[in-house]
Parts: sequence; structure tokens; C-alpha cells
Amino acid sequence: MTKSRDFVDHLIEQWEIELPGLEYDGLAVFARLARFTQLASRRIYQGLEEFELTESQVNMLAALYRSGAPYRLSPTELSTAMLLTPGTITYVIDQMVDAKNVVRRSDPTDRRKVIIELTESGSRRVQSAMRSHVSTCLDLLRALSDPQRRVFIDSLRMLLLSVDEQGDEIGV
Repeated sequence: MTKSRDFVDHLIEQWEIELPGLEYDGLAVFARLARFTQLASRRIYQGLEEFELTESQVNMLAALYRSGAPYRLSPTELSTAMLLTPGTITYVIDQMVDAKNVVRRSDPTDRRKVIIELTESGSRRVQSAMRSHVSTCLDLLRALSDPQRRVFIDSLRMLLLSVDEQGDEIGV
């Protein structure tokens, strides 16, 4: 059986010629992860165009929806959940308010604070977008058998836990 070669195999061969004697397994893994992520992200977010949502907008609606009823978070909680700066989160909130996917409400515990709440139309929109998103993500893994996919998921989890500084914050 002939081994299939990819872009990274070519890259590693070039490095082995120019800088021999190094162990390139780490580079092989991370170059493939980076390339796969770049190519897969392009497909994933192209699939969301039909919902007229950007990546940041989908992530905001998803963060609100995942928070559970009554589907509301403070801008700070959204900023933390989405890893965005306060200025960027305000911009995305403004877009989502204009699109009637979220509303700003006064915090019932402190009227000086604002809470962002998912609207009914925002809820329907994120549900539809997530169904498409999950389907596209699964489709991107079709090259793996079910057992291979399980091993891959478990291996990535182990790697992520070894470097994720937020793991302790979420009770992992």
C-alpha cells in the first residue's frame, strides 16, 4: 500500500535536507493541525453564511444559548467566553441588537449594569446555525472511522488539557 503524502510531508522533507538531525514529529503534528484548522474553518464559516452570521456573531449567540434559560450574560461574561476584548464585544453586541438577535436589559440586581439576552429570533437562528455547524464538523471527520475518531478526540483532549490554562477554571 502506498502511503499518501500531504503538504506537510513535503515541508518536513525540505527541513530534513536543510536542517538534518532534528526530530520533526512535533512540527508534523502542529503543522497538520494548523493547516487542517485553517482549511476546515474556511468550510465551517462558509456554511454559516446562509444564516448571515459572522464567526463572532455565531459565537456570541452560541455562548448565550449554552448558558441556558433565560439565555442572558453580562458583556464581561460574553467577553470571557468568547476571548474577545471589551471593545470588540461591544461592537458584536451592537450588531446583534441591530439584527434583533439580542436585547440589552438592565441587570435586575444592579440597574447600573447591562445584561445581554437572546431573543426568540436569535434563539431560532443559533439553533439552525448550530445544526449546520455540527453537521459540517462531522463531515470534516468522515475520513476517520468511528474508532479512529474516538482515539483522535481522546488524544486531542489529552494534549489540550496539558496546555490549557483555563482547565482549572472550568472544573477540569
